[in-house]
Amino acid sequence: MYESEDFCVINDLEISEFARIIDNLGQDGDVLEFGVYTAESISTIASALPQRKIIGFDHFQGLEQTEHFHPLEWCEGAFKLDAFSVPFWLPRTIEEVFQKTECYRNIRLIVEDIHQLKEPNFYGISKIAGVHIDVKIYEPTVSALNFIERCEWSLIFIRFSDWHSCEEIYDSHGRLALKEWVERNGFSVSIPINGLSSGVFVFRNSHSE
Repeated sequence: MYESEDFCVINDLEISEFARIIDNLGQDGDVLEFGVYTAESISTIASALPQRKIIGFDHFQGLEQTEHFHPLEWCEGAFKLDAFSVPFWLPRTIEEVFQKTECYRNIRLIVEDIHQLKEPNFYGISKIAGVHIDVKIYEPTVSALNFIERCEWSLIFIRFSDWHSCEEIYDSHGRLALKEWVERNGFSVSIPINGLSSGVFVFRNSHSE
């Protein structure tokens, strides 16, 4: 079941609320983030969930070229971590991102292309409880979801940073990737938060395992 097309509610999910919902679910498991960039969101998650491992993936090279229609600001190379695109008060190199997160003992950063990720157990990942997806465009979202599929979970809570409900220009990115993924696997989905960012519960049904 995929509910996103059934309604259009303009509300958003803040990072701190995302972490609170995961905590309140009471399920064991790590939290993954795809798209670390300047480590603002992963630091907030780690601070709110100090007893969980928070694992972030990024190659810090910015967006790839997407084959789908997209807003102008989502062009190839956008959101690259460098001195030209990032404000001076935020990390502008990978080294600075590691320095920013080193005070959080529960954060692990993996610098790797999302399309070339190995099996979850290679990174010490088994059971997961939540995922933050902040990779903007369709292609890396597909790869993130495919990685999630190989992890252990029966229920996960996913935050899509750039969901943009009701805005047609974003139709063929995160929302399309999720729709294809859940339909292919027979997962059930509930989307209670459906605005610029979203909160998505995904249930791995017994027949889909």
